[in-house]
Amino acid sequence: MTLDALELQVLIKKALFKSQKGVDSFIASATIDDAFLNLQIDTDGFDSKHAMKLALQLTFWSVLNGGGPFGAVIVKNDRIISYGSNHVVKHSDPTDHGEVNALRRAFLHAKQSDVMGATLFTSTYPCPMCCGLAIDSGIDQIVYCNTELDAETHGGFKDQIFWEKVNTVAQSQASSLTHFRMDGNSIVVLPDNGESLDIVLRRYCQVHGVEPKGLRFDSHVENIALSLYEYTALHWAGVDLPKSVGIKSFSLPKFVQDCDFQHVGQSIFQLFKQIGDDYGQKC
Repeated sequence: MTLDALELQVLIKKALFKSQKGVDSFIASATIDDAFLNLQIDTDGFDSKHAMKLALQLTFWSVLNGGGPFGAVIVKNDRIISYGSNHVVKHSDPTDHGEVNALRRAFLHAKQSDVMGATLFTSTYPCPMCCGLAIDSGIDQIVYCNTELDAETHGGFKDQIFWEKVNTVAQSQASSLTHFRMDGNSIVVLPDNGESLDIVLRRYCQVHGVEPKGLRFDSHVENIALSLYEYTALHWAGVDLPKSVGIKSFSLPKFVQDCDFQHVGQSIFQLFKQIGDDYGQKC
């Protein structure tokens, strides 16, 4: 039996909240920071076994407030140090994933040493872009709830395409490039005095859309190596990278699945399919 949006919301609320008191205020929160505060969590006495529930609560809030069905929490020493949800469509930014936002928020409010060795709890198995930024940030372990198959079956997301693509690309020992600029619709590699690919790409997409037509990557430099994060971010933006572009060598963190709320995550995906703003996933 297929449930409608209101029935799904009732089911999700019952599964994620012990009491309905304050749930409406949480859902009506204007920002994710307000939503987090409305959950009234003791961030210093936090038991990490509840981290996945929090990630899914923020995922639920995101769907009901125009975002995507993905949320994440970063925990270290049983203390929450950051959180995030997906706002790709809201912010016209292909990198605006839940895990990425949690990591960016962490570095706004914490030091690199605070994030090193932390655990990233995420509502769904992360795409290689999110995994790449987690690696760069020193995350030791990624705990996920829903699988890539869950995301595709219940939400229509095909993120496994990006992992399949990454696995066909040669890893390189060369240092990744760090300087870029826009030249019309082309992202150009520079020897110095440029900006990070992250800044250049996000700025362009915020003006031209999540998957801007005609965006290209200048491949005139030989033996280009991008980080896993950068390589996949370009693919999320719909950029077709030439075979001459490789990926800087990386090692994956430890992955662990927490299945306790898997059925809830599936329901959130179903809710998103009914009320969310869809967006493409070019490869």
